[in-house]
Amino acid sequence: MDKTTNTLIAIWLVIAAFIAFLIADLASLRRATEKHLRDQALSYARVVEQHASGALERVTLALIGVADHLGPNDLAAPLPETRRKEIEMLLQAQQSRTAGITSMAVTDADGTVVAQLVAAPMGTSLAERRHFQRLKQDAGTTIAISDAFKVGSGDKWEVMVGRAIRLPDGGFAGIVCANLGLADTFHAFYASLSLGERGTVSLRDADNRLLVRYPLAEEQLGRPIPVPVLAGHARAPDIEGVVTATSALDQVERLYGLRRLQAFPLFAVVGYSVEDALSGWRIERNTVAVAILLIVAAGAYITFAMRRVQAAEAALRTALEDQATHDLLTGLPNRRFAYAWLPYALSSAKRENKKLAVLFVDLDDFKDINDQLGHEAGDLVLKTVADRFMNTIRGSDVLVRHGGDEFLVLVQAADSAEELATLSARLIASLETRLHVDARDRQVGASIGIALYPDHAAEPEGLISAADAAMYEAKHHGGRHYRFAKDTQEPAGELSRIT
Repeated sequence: MDKTTNTLIAIWLVIAAFIAFLIADLASLRRATEKHLRDQALSYARVVEQHASGALERVTLALIGVADHLGPNDLAAPLPETRRKEIEMLLQAQQSRTAGITSMAVTDADGTVVAQLVAAPMGTSLAERRHFQRLKQDAGTTIAISDAFKVGSGDKWEVMVGRAIRLPDGGFAGIVCANLGLADTFHAFYASLSLGERGTVSLRDADNRLLVRYPLAEEQLGRPIPVPVLAGHARAPDIEGVVTATSALDQVERLYGLRRLQAFPLFAVVGYSVEDALSGWRIERNTVAVAILLIVAAGAYITFAMRRVQAAEAALRTALEDQATHDLLTGLPNRRFAYAWLPYALSSAKRENKKLAVLFVDLDDFKDINDQLGHEAGDLVLKTVADRFMNTIRGSDVLVRHGGDEFLVLVQAADSAEELATLSARLIASLETRLHVDARDRQVGASIGIALYPDHAAEPEGLISAADAAMYEAKHHGGRHYRFAKDTQEPAGELSRIT
């Protein structure tokens, strides 16, 4: 075969390999997206579990505050009017100091209400309520939660949290209970979570019975939901987990993060629509499909215009290499660049018997801006901080975005501790001017850890790790400070000549 044919064969082999790379990368992106979704669902399930546990623990403390002031004679009907009013004043005091409680009551061992905060006839019975029966019949159960119920003719939903009152001999004397409003206690918080258009949050018991759900599904509250994989997990010993299942309510396939409440017979469930979560990946998939078609078309054109295609391939390789070593948001070198650059810099420092320093910079209070104002505002802060740091460091220093709100400053000629301390102080001072973000002035700071070669480590990983540990020491002391690595001969933060 002639040279042209050989060259064309080689080009088509490259094209085929590149297509295979795109397909493999797409598959890898799918796996990464699914892993991120699992991690996010589980993370939100933990947040929901902590929120629910906190709300129920506050109610439990209110119930204990009432139960501790009741004697055996207080749990018998009829109760003297004077004592009943005293107990109702105690109930009112606990309700007023506990967010979410809408009413409270005390019953005797037969379920008859002897004191309450609602305008209902005295003597109302809770004896047939499932949670009352559980507290009465199971001596090992201290707290029980009712099914959700609708209050009056409005759209307000509540649950009743009951605590058993035991006699000195362990016998059942009655319960003290509180109604907890779902809208104020749970729905408002769940609405603030970023779960996508078809995301759901719920609290369920061990029988997979819905206690709380957002968005609200009134007709399903208090009913077991026939999703075997969820029901099976609820009875499993694991504290948390992730499962994929199709909802019996709306037939939407969701990835669920589950987390058991440690002190209550409930578990939190956070569901992400799989279709919504993978929408970004599908766009990427379509883009790759178009790219493959274009590459094939380009290959056909290469057959007739080899030189032009060769130039285009060179430009493409350059662009891909640049993307691989630079952060897309700030334009700074990224972590991959740092780990590739440091071995050469360390080798040079060793040959020339010079010091080399790594400054590990972590932003203070950045998470609050990101959480309160959103990722776009957070991205704007990161770009502004990167600009200020670039205007602060020397021309020979290298600023790297290490990831998230972390930066590295690689100092090739670290002549003295004073010089590094001054540079660190200037970096911290560069953030003293408030940032204008989302029509507001916000403040971020920086905590900096300093590690030197060869004092603290002789390889890139060790050097960055030592600087990272020093940074956490600075953050531990309030942030907006710098610290040298602990094993240096100089006290943390003190200035002295490096020899």
